[in-house]
Amino acid sequence: MKRKTAENSRNTQEKAIEDKFLMGEASALKCPPSHIVECSVNGEALSEEDTDARGYAFSWGQLLEVVRDDIVTWEIRFEKLHRDFLDVNKTSRELSDRFLDSIGCLDVPDFLLFKKGSLKSSSAAIILTDPKKEKPARKYLLSIVARGNGSPMISLVRSIRRLIKSNNDSK
Repeated sequence: MKRKTAENSRNTQEKAIEDKFLMGEASALKCPPSHIVECSVNGEALSEEDTDARGYAFSWGQLLEVVRDDIVTWEIRFEKLHRDFLDVNKTSRELSDRFLDSIGCLDVPDFLLFKKGSLKSSSAAIILTDPKKEKPARKYLLSIVARGNGSPMISLVRSIRRLIKSNNDSK
């Protein structure tokens, strides 16, 4: 019974996040500790956009929402996957490369552009190239980043995690 109640609660929370994302109602997010540690080890400071980010929290990490010059950009910021990368002496830039290589399997609409993250704490940036397409862009992104264990994002995270494990096991 407790398991069912926890699952229902998680589903309700995920639905609330999905609704907020579709409406563009971003919330304040804290930068995950692993990103702060990586930057301090490298002698780098995180920008205000990294530390005072707004966006949406999902089970795999955060989807930050940044508006610059009326252009909406979403930044993907992993949490546990980033820690896993650091644990095997990899960097966030290597995680970014691996993630961008992995999204080749997605059928991305022409009004969205995936590229390396523009923030020190993000792995990828998704740029809306046509402001008139913001609503379909949000629906498309939601189909990738949300929807629990069946989402493409969860599958991508799992495949990257398997690569980490297999590379680490072969040493």
